Amino acid sequence: MKPSIYNSYFNFNDGIQMIYNAYTDKFVVFSSNVIINKANITDSQIINKEFYDNVINSGCIIENEVDEVENVRNDIIKAYENDDYLHLTINPTLNCNFKCWYCYENHIVDSKISSETILSIAKLISGALSKENNYKKVLISFFGGEPLMYFNDTVKPLILMVDEECKRYGKEFEIHFTSNAYLLNATTIQFLSHYTCSFQITLDGHRTRHDSVRYNGTFGSYDIIIANIISLAESGIRTLVRINCTKLNVNDLEKILYDFETKVKSDIRNFVSFDIQRVWQDIDADVNSESESNVNSVISKYIKLYQTSGFQINSVLIFNKIKSCCYGDKLHHATINYNGDVYQCTARDFNEKNRMGRLCSDGTIEWDKMTVRDRNSHKFSNPACHSCRIAPLCGGGCSQNAIEHKHNGKCIFGYTEEKIDEIILTRFRYMFMGSTC
Repeated sequence: MKPSIYNSYFNFNDGIQMIYNAYTDKFVVFSSNVIINKANITDSQIINKEFYDNVINSGCIIENEVDEVENVRNDIIKAYENDDYLHLTINPTLNCNFKCWYCYENHIVDSKISSETILSIAKLISGALSKENNYKKVLISFFGGEPLMYFNDTVKPLILMVDEECKRYGKEFEIHFTSNAYLLNATTIQFLSHYTCSFQITLDGHRTRHDSVRYNGTFGSYDIIIANIISLAESGIRTLVRINCTKLNVNDLEKILYDFETKVKSDIRNFVSFDIQRVWQDIDADVNSESESNVNSVISKYIKLYQTSGFQINSVLIFNKIKSCCYGDKLHHATINYNGDVYQCTARDFNEKNRMGRLCSDGTIEWDKMTVRDRNSHKFSNPACHSCRIAPLCGGGCSQNAIEHKHNGKCIFGYTEEKIDEIILTRFRYMFMGSTC
């Protein structure tokens, strides 16, 4: 037997110790006068049988012949090949009613998906569902631009077409929107309430700061967006509120929480969850600087407060494990732009340089650069990842990161041992303090 390379060891006050295994995602908490570490964890002479059985069952001790790096690599492949569902991300437009300072996209004012491209998407879905596979559902994620622009001309007819195809083949149908929610109205919400639908909606701080970033003409949008989030919850539509944090607005988290505590009734609170994320353009080049540590400390504090108030919450410090990897790293996903260009990643500009293919009129995709399989071969290729104790959580980042970064033997995220400890302890709080998102 040998200790897992994915173990992390923690010693607290009063003899309390904890071992975390990132591959099994299990914690072992115990009290002992003996400090347990990598050197002695397999010594059954100094450890009682009950504890020894626990560390074995938690994957902290494994058979000598187990190749843990290969296991992680195989899990990445399984996640990539998973065909439980077909997932298409659709950009109905690259136009937007706002112009946020941090947006990486080049907005195209006159961009609008055509009826011909909508029909080609329906053919793509019909062709995929008619083939032998394990698809249980179709997930359409509307992105952009702002996907609620031209809703009745673009999104609504596409939803109706896809719904018809799913009913024909007996598949579930889910819809997701990444939106600023300003253009939502009662008619649209009522239409969407008949489907399994969810939203991700962004806020840029509390009212004053948010409105300085997101204004339409001469007035702000904060109160309108909050009201629309509440309307979605009242209609049974789940919403993930992504709060974009910077050094200037991180303390607004308290005011935002107050607004939701006072306006969202307890019986619909489970329809609203939060994702607190840093705006990457605002992060210091030195990710371990004092200012970054201060921001992360504030975020950690408010994570606890949001959870205490009964809201589910995510954060940049909480991973979903490689088995729930990014849609951009899945074989059965494609991003289709308003003009028929095909991509995988949605976190880069939709231009010719990043394009991977074209949607044809018959509903097939003609790949013109690397295929999805070629792209995914880059994932987990950094040797530095193979010995990292949280590799089963991180997976070395996404394939886009792997393609763009030359491997120099260092973590592309700049994680120190202290940062890894912080991630693990945050995960512990996340898993055992009542948050289930």
